[in-house]
Amino acid sequence: MADASTASSVKLTPKADKAGVKVTFKVFWKTTRFWKEEDILDFQRAVPAIVERLRTEQYWDKEGSIKENKFTCEDFAIRVLCEYAAPKGLPVKLTTGVRTYWNMEVYNPKAHADYQSNVYGFSEMVMLSYGAPDMQRLGVNTEAVKDPESLKAGDILALAHDCRDR
Repeated sequence: MADASTASSVKLTPKADKAGVKVTFKVFWKTTRFWKEEDILDFQRAVPAIVERLRTEQYWDKEGSIKENKFTCEDFAIRVLCEYAAPKGLPVKLTTGVRTYWNMEVYNPKAHADYQSNVYGFSEMVMLSYGAPDMQRLGVNTEAVKDPESLKAGDILALAHDCRDR
């Protein structure tokens, strides 16, 4: 079943509707194309370099102090995915128990005003409510692999001892 992250067309206003509707979006990064198998393979190849950069990257905070990135495991996974997807114009959709987040959303001041329109703003917004249980939403945020030997770079190994269906 295709969703907007893999679909190649979007429903438009009917030609007979001459007035149309004005919609304002919060664009963290533009979706310019959709994920294909070669993007997934390229992501898997790119993950080690992205991980190493995020692990060793330093930055200045507002007070001018040098800081290093600190992440929870699920926040780190979000950031790695976004670091890859954004410069390539690929969509990201993540669902929590609160709502579904997209890299391009209909603008809502309450939901979007506090976040920059970039990878960091998107990541920060999602990380507020995205937790380990969200990472385990099979068929929504993740897909199960048959066995540990099937894991590739970019995959997440989670032993879901807390799943309700077990």
